[in-house]
Amino acid sequence: MTLKLAIVSGIIYGYAWTEMFYVPMNVLWFSGLIHGLIFGLVTGDVSTAMILGGNITLLTISQVASGGVEPSDICLSSCITIPLALITGMDVKTALPLCIAVGLIGNMNTPIFYTINNYMAHLADKYIEKGDIKGIKRVTWLTAAVDFIIAFPFAFIGVYYGSSVVTALVEKMPEWITNGLNVAGGILPAIGIMVTLKVIDRPKMIPVFLLGYFVVVLFGVSVIGAAILGICAVGIMWNVSAFEVEQG
Repeated sequence: MTLKLAIVSGIIYGYAWTEMFYVPMNVLWFSGLIHGLIFGLVTGDVSTAMILGGNITLLTISQVASGGVEPSDICLSSCITIPLALITGMDVKTALPLCIAVGLIGNMNTPIFYTINNYMAHLADKYIEKGDIKGIKRVTWLTAAVDFIIAFPFAFIGVYYGSSVVTALVEKMPEWITNGLNVAGGILPAIGIMVTLKVIDRPKMIPVFLLGYFVVVLFGVSVIGAAILGICAVGIMWNVSAFEVEQG
C-alpha cells in the first residue's frame, strides 16, 4: 500500500507542476480535499482521508500568492501528509503541524522549477521569432515533461521513505509534545478561516464563523457536516439579501 500511495502522490504532484490544463491543475494544486478523495479511493478509507484533506484545506485556504509565489507548497504538503497519516494511523490534529512543515520545506522547490521554466520560455521565444508553431508546441510539452520528472520524486520519496521515519518519531515522541501538537492542530484550521475573513475584509462574517466553530465543538459535527451547514448558511444569507434588494 505504501508503494501505491507513493506513486499516486508523485503523479499528483508531478502533474500539478506541469501546469497543463489550468483548471484541473489548480484544483489538484490547492485542494487538499480532492487529494483526500483520491487517496481515500486508493486505500478504501475515503472518510478518514477526506477528513484529513478537509482540515488541510481549512488550514491553507487563506494563503495568497504574492508575485505568483505561494507562501508554502500546498500541493506537496497534502500529497505527503495525507498518505503518511493514513499509513501510520496519525490523527488529524497531529498531522496538521506536519503539513505546515512539509509545505514550508516544499516551497524551496519553487526556484528550481521557475529557473527551468524561464530557460524553456527563452527557448520558445526562438521558435516564436521564426513563427514555428510546431516548435512552440514541442517546447511546451517538453517543459511539462521535465517538470513532471523533477517533481515526481519529491512526493514519492517523501511518502515511501517518510512513513518509517514518521512512525519512529511518533512512537518515541514524548507525551507532552504529542499533546502540544494536538492542541496546535485543533487551533490551526480556525486560524486559517479567520485569516481568510481578514483578507476578504468581511468582519460581518465573523459571527457566522464563531457560530460554526461552536456548533462543531459543542455538538461534535464532522468537517463534512460543517461544510454542508456552511453551504446552507450561505444560501440563506444570499436569499435574505436578494429579498431585501427586491423589497428595496
